[in-house]
Formats: sequence, structure tokens, C-alpha cells
Amino acid sequence: MSREQANELQDRAHEAEVSGDYPKALELQTELATVLPTLVANGEPRSDEGRRDKERLEATRERIEILRNFVQKRKGPAPKPLPSKATVAKEMREPPSGTVLLSKVETDHSAPLIVASGLPNQPDPNQVGSTYITPLLSTSIPDTVYHVYKEIEQRYNGMAIFLYIKGEDKVTYYTLSALKRFNYQISEMRMSRAAEYGEDCVVVDIDPINPKGYSAGEFLSAHLISAGVGREHNAAKNGRLGRSMTFRTTATSTPITETLDGSVERKEWWPRRFTYGNRRFVWRREALEGLFEVEKEWSHPDDTSEAILDQTHGRSLLTSVPKLARKKLCTINIVGGLDQQFREYLLASHLAPQIIMTHGHTDM
Repeated sequence: MSREQANELQDRAHEAEVSGDYPKALELQTELATVLPTLVANGEPRSDEGRRDKERLEATRERIEILRNFVQKRKGPAPKPLPSKATVAKEMREPPSGTVLLSKVETDHSAPLIVASGLPNQPDPNQVGSTYITPLLSTSIPDTVYHVYKEIEQRYNGMAIFLYIKGEDKVTYYTLSALKRFNYQISEMRMSRAAEYGEDCVVVDIDPINPKGYSAGEFLSAHLISAGVGREHNAAKNGRLGRSMTFRTTATSTPITETLDGSVERKEWWPRRFTYGNRRFVWRREALEGLFEVEKEWSHPDDTSEAILDQTHGRSLLTSVPKLARKKLCTINIVGGLDQQFREYLLASHLAPQIIMTHGHTDM
């Protein structure tokens, strides 16, 4: 079976699970588990494609165990489907109560904002206005919680970095990966759903920078960091130097660019601004990084400053708590009521700078 046929079989399995046909989903996942070992055996182990085949095989076996326990024992609640194209389609057709479908507007900028009703004491869009989404998000919906773990794989030309994003059930939902080549900056990251390791749900392109501490002559190309005295000292501060990022997602009709305030010489990662679904948002860092919806923005009165001033809604839409552990990176809380594709974008937007700050400018 080809990799494309395996992808199709996997999609059918998740569609069956989302529709509630758990015996059929188990049958299809079991069939998938019989063909994936051949793809793994025939692939290049250290290639990105080979790595994805191995991860998909592990995820398939894990899913079979979950489905088998439910189908055979029928104990406890039905298993929660992994994020996939099927869960996106169902959310758009039948959004859970209180969900704000901002990604529908991102896909079609002329589309109206849809808020699924059905919650007690839910804000009335006609009263609070539909210009902003924050007032429409009910505090009665629990946060979506993710646990992020990091793994490093040494490669002949550098290292591959993998962030495994798990749900509260400790099942892997997403993988965010990046390749850090020796002496080169990280230029791209890719996030895939565990249900669809054969394709990406978010691709991040990172603009290169001229690292601090090196002269223009030492900066050999847009991506190359030249060797020289002070490399280790400059590695840490270069990682903290912010840069623009461009995101392509399954919801975006056009790429989303996140921009930074200030001049090139003093840019940091915060504040970082972007537009999604015709709404403006800003990442800020005080004690921890937080995401806020912007009500209005204006230029700093000092003509020599490139800073932007703003007024935002007070509720942070995402908070992240770092963990001092060997493998666990952080725990992320995203407020309830945001749609799946927007949450996926926010995960990539929040985690990509962390990879660069840690690994973007070292020899390894």
C-alpha cells in the first residue's frame, strides 16, 4: 500500500470515529496498523518522512487500544476523537454550544461571525456587539489544556526538534517540528495533527536576522551565522531577538504575518501582533506570555519610536506556565469557546518563538 493510500485509510478511520461508528473506526485503524510497518521498514529512518511514518504507527497502535477498550467493554465515556479534518468539518456543521467560529471568517473574510448558542447566561452578540470575540466567550466553558513535551534527535547536519502537544488525557494531539542545522538559523517549522501525520496543519516561515555581535562582513548570507569569537555569548541574546513569522494554516486563505514593534536593532519577541478572522490580537509578556484581543491601536507620540500603543480586552485568551522538567516544556491553557483551527494557530504561534529562543542560535 502506498503512503497516499494509507493517508486515505487513516482519514476514513477518523471520519468513522467522529460519526460515532467506533467498531468501523477500530476495523480501519487495525487495517492501517498492518500496512504501516511496511512503510516504516522501507523508509529512511532519519528522514522527516520516515520519522512521520514511525510516529503514525505509534499513534495508530495507541488509538487501537483506546477504541478496543471502549468497543469491547463499553465502560466510561466514548473516546474523544483526535483533531483531524473530520473534527474541523463537524465543528463547522455542528459547533458545540458557545463556540465562536472565528476560523470561518478567516477562511472567508466576508462571512459573518457565528457564535453557537445554547449556554445559560451566554452573552448576546446583539447586545455586546460582534466586532470583538472576547466578550462573546462564555466563562462557563472550561479551558482547553495542553501539555507540551520536547525531544531532540541528533542528525548528521544538526538536530531535529520535536514538541509533542498532548491533551489532558495525555494522548498526543499534535507534533511541532523544526530542523536546526549547524551554523544556520531555523527558517521553518511544521505542525501536524497526530491523526494526520502525512500532512501539516500549520507551516511557519521565520524571517532570518543579522545576529547581534557580528559585523555585516561576518554575516555571510540571509541564513548563515559565521563562526567567530563570542559565538556562545551571543547565542543567548540572539535567540531573544524577535523576528517576523508567516503562518499558513488549513483555515487561512492568505498567509498570516506576525509583526513586531520597534526598530530592527531592538526588536524583541513582545509585543507581537497579527490579524485573524478580521480581528487584531497581540502577544504580550509580563510575568508570563499572554494573548489579548486588541480594541484599538495607535502610533507612539514620539516620532522617533516605532512602537505601537494599544487598548486591549482584559481577558487573556492563552496562558502558558513553563515547567522545570527534563522533557516537559510547559502547560498551555486556551480559553473555552475558540474553534479548533484557531487553537492550532495559537499553539504554533506561541511555541515557535520558544524553539528559536532555546535552539535558534547555537552551534547545536
